[in-house]
Amino acid sequence: GKMSELFNSHEVEFGRYMDQISHKIDSISFQSKDKKESAINEGYSDLREAEYCLRQMEIEMAVLPAQTRAQLQPRVRKYRQDFEKGKKQFQKMQDRYLLEKSKETMMGAQLENLGGGGANENRVRLLDHNAHLSNQNRDLDAAIRVGRETNEIALEIKGNMENNRGKIEVASDAARNIQKGSSESNKIIRRIARREIIHKLIIYG
Repeated sequence: GKMSELFNSHEVEFGRYMDQISHKIDSISFQSKDKKESAINEGYSDLREAEYCLRQMEIEMAVLPAQTRAQLQPRVRKYRQDFEKGKKQFQKMQDRYLLEKSKETMMGAQLENLGGGGANENRVRLLDHNAHLSNQNRDLDAAIRVGRETNEIALEIKGNMENNRGKIEVASDAARNIQKGSSESNKIIRRIARREIIHKLIIYG
């Protein structure tokens, strides 16, 4: 069905983003400084997109039939664990990169002090860079938090819809029973009326 196709589409996209994140984690140590920084920026984008796909899978799964949902739940739970693991590995990689960058800047500052200039400028550049990566961390955490809140709202709406559907079905059953009862009553009234007519014909000819 359509819901299942949507789930499959998000699942494929999630796998693609997680592969890209794994590739960045594995290859970053062999890259130049500029490429490392670019890989970290791209990695944050991949993490945000992977988390979005995961949330969409959770929402789609919630509206699928109970049997299908039961089959998919362990898989989605594993995806959530994979995502958290990938996110931690990525942030460790970022921390290593920041440490390298800090060491390089400190060495550069010492050399510049010996040569007579530019140490403060180097420190400012490092602080700006650290602040930028720290902001990315905060943005990612905020996006995940908002995503989870959105999921909760979507699942609550779904629960309310199912509850209302149940009430409508009960009301429909009651209406059908009333209609059926009314039909039975009409039959009884018609039978009584026919009996009265027959009775009068017998008595009065």
